[in-house]
Parts: sequence; C-alpha cells; structure tokens
Amino acid sequence: MTTLKVGSVQIEKWIHQNKGNYTGNYVEGCLLDNYVLECKRGYAFVYEHYLNPNSSDYYIEFVPYKSAKLHLKEYDTAWARWLEFEEREATA
Repeated sequence: MTTLKVGSVQIEKWIHQNKGNYTGNYVEGCLLDNYVLECKRGYAFVYEHYLNPNSSDYYIEFVPYKSAKLHLKEYDTAWARWLEFEEREATA
C-alpha cells in the first residue's frame, strides 16, 4: 500500500493522471469530501486530512491491483478501514 498527501488543488490532476473513477463510496467531510476511486492500477481511498480550522488536504491510501492479488490482506485491510470510517461518520 502506498500513502500520500495531496493538496485540494492538486487532487483533480492526480485523479486525471491515474484515470480515477468514483466507485460511489462517498462520505461527506467538513471542508472536503471522502471517497473511493478505482484507478488504472488499483484502488485509492481518499480521506480528508485536517490541517487547521480553515484548511484541509487529502490523505490517500493506494492499493495496486497487483498488490491486491498478491497480498489480499492489504487490500482487505484498506476496505475494512474505509467501511469502519464510513460507519463511524454515519453515526456522528
């Protein structure tokens, strides 16, 4: 799994470069929304990352398809973390 932080301005470029498509998994955030993308080489779990009261960026967990096939546990862990986040935010 690869993790990275991307600014709110750069996220569109990152999505375009990685041919990201929204999966429909979505959670509304405070300043930015959280979602899952299916990309040309894997899945990206995109979370809002708090910087200060007026600013956020994105924290991305990227699981390549190759990794998902070879290391199913890593793929399952990323999805489990997303589902737990989704559930926690729904009850907040």
